[in-house]
Amino acid sequence: MPFRKPSVPVIVLVVCAVLAGAAAGYLYGRPPHPPGHLTVQLVNASGAQIPSVRIQYANPHLQDELLILGLAKDETRVVVLNHEPGLGYSITARLADDRELEICGGRAKDTWVMREVITPDAIVSTRGR
Repeated sequence: MPFRKPSVPVIVLVVCAVLAGAAAGYLYGRPPHPPGHLTVQLVNASGAQIPSVRIQYANPHLQDELLILGLAKDETRVVVLNHEPGLGYSITARLADDRELEICGGRAKDTWVMREVITPDAIVSTRGR
């Protein structure tokens, strides 16, 4: 029996299936955070917009500062730091009434994701997901 050339729809179907499989593998197979970087989830539970949040961190090779502006009420904003777990960082949140809340967070050595919940009276530091 002679070899029959596949029809165009079969080739298109195979190419689409391969591309869909590659896209699914990329989206679901990658880690939830960039490797070697600390992910910080900032949660505004203060009941009002927070004008600014400042994160300062350092290690033996660098010192850096990140300024987050306009964290809306009930918003969660994710930031990525060029930082390792357990080294810690300083967070200062300036609230809408001009008060400042401060915390030294990020001391957990066993997680690459931290969650900082900013309430009207404090910043609560926990492990994130």
